[in-house]
Amino acid sequence: MIYIVLVAVIGILLLQGTGAIPLDSVGGALVIATAVLAGTLAVAIHEAWTKRRGVPGWIVNIVISFVGAFLVAPSAAWRW
Repeated sequence: MIYIVLVAVIGILLLQGTGAIPLDSVGGALVIATAVLAGTLAVAIHEAWTKRRGVPGWIVNIVISFVGAFLVAPSAAWRW
């Protein structure tokens, strides 16, 4: 699973290094969000596959992964 995150980060850095991510518009944020979305989905599928979950387990696993990536993780950056 660490390799999935590493590939996602390297992919974002390569996109930014080649200039494929526009820095002055909304498109740049959308490209990065798409990379994070793809990485989150890959981690969720990998975890469900390796744990041999059933169909409900796959659905719950994917939903919980997206909740963790888009709701819980950003809250860690808040300073109370």
